[in-house]
Amino acid sequence: MEIKIGMAKTAKYANEYCGDTCDLAERPHGGISAIIADGQGNGLAAHHTSGLVVNRAVQLIGEGARDGAVARTVHDYLYAMKDRKVSCTLTVLSADLETETVVISRNSNCPTIVVTPEYESVYDDDVAPIGVHRHMKPRMYEVPFSPGMLVVSYTDGIAHAGRKQTGHDADFEKIMDIIRKNTAEDVDFIARSIMEYALFLDKEKASDDMTVVVLGITEDSPGAKIEELKAAMGGSGSMRIAIVGVCASGKTTLVAGLRAAGYDAYNVAQEHSCIHDFWNKHHPDVLVMIDATLSAIRKRRRVPWGEDRLVVQHQRLADARAHADLFIQTDAFDADAVREQVIAFLKARQESEGAPPA
Repeated sequence: MEIKIGMAKTAKYANEYCGDTCDLAERPHGGISAIIADGQGNGLAAHHTSGLVVNRAVQLIGEGARDGAVARTVHDYLYAMKDRKVSCTLTVLSADLETETVVISRNSNCPTIVVTPEYESVYDDDVAPIGVHRHMKPRMYEVPFSPGMLVVSYTDGIAHAGRKQTGHDADFEKIMDIIRKNTAEDVDFIARSIMEYALFLDKEKASDDMTVVVLGITEDSPGAKIEELKAAMGGSGSMRIAIVGVCASGKTTLVAGLRAAGYDAYNVAQEHSCIHDFWNKHHPDVLVMIDATLSAIRKRRRVPWGEDRLVVQHQRLADARAHADLFIQTDAFDADAVREQVIAFLKARQESEGAPPA
């Protein structure tokens, strides 16, 4: 069997640190485990909590501890270190080549989903997080390997996406549809698609830290049995592209197009900020500014404001304009043409720096 893992993660909007942590651990007798933790709260304190939990879990798995024991030991560690005052959710997804089973350990308020060509299971039993209650125990599930199997887990930033905008959580059936329409070969695409759906519900401004992990079991390769462990993770390891521009210039559409092409792009509302270098809060690798005149904006959609609004926004964008790696006046271009110009620029930059393409 070949095991594939895809991950996607983003921090809460305007936060520099993500309170979720995820990592991989190779199992001593063959296989791999994905560990996902969501620390209480947001920001640096939550990041430290989830990092503490995941690092300890990785160490224990590497030493041969069973998944249930890992959860209990990490709980005891957090319970003692934080004096019972800090909670953390923890999910461990393990593809064990010794037993040829997927083992799921849950201390999370979010479900773990298993989809195979033969059946679907959603494991969402009530369970307490680790770190607070003395006699905590994880929910444990074990299912045999099945070619084409997908196992998906995520944190509550995904589950609750859209709540602040509409009062409703993310549509679970929409998430299931994304999983059903893809195969175990598509773990990266599934993780990215679920993340993009959640960000769409939050209007591209994540209301909480978000993490998605997708584990896939594919058919045996012909010939000799080969163990391949693959993972793909968005975030700090890839080129980060900040997009700025005046209102209605096409920033959201451009970000969606770049993400669909595999780039880690995000929208910065610099035009609404009096902090001149707000665009640099997350230290992007590339800064792209797009602009449009009022006449061009009005051809695209109805807006209730006039030229005075653009004057103020251009003042707020002055520092970003001075530091932009790429500037595009979009009046003469449609959304596809703007996207292709940006992608061509990014590819040329990656080639000049010797970096692999997205």
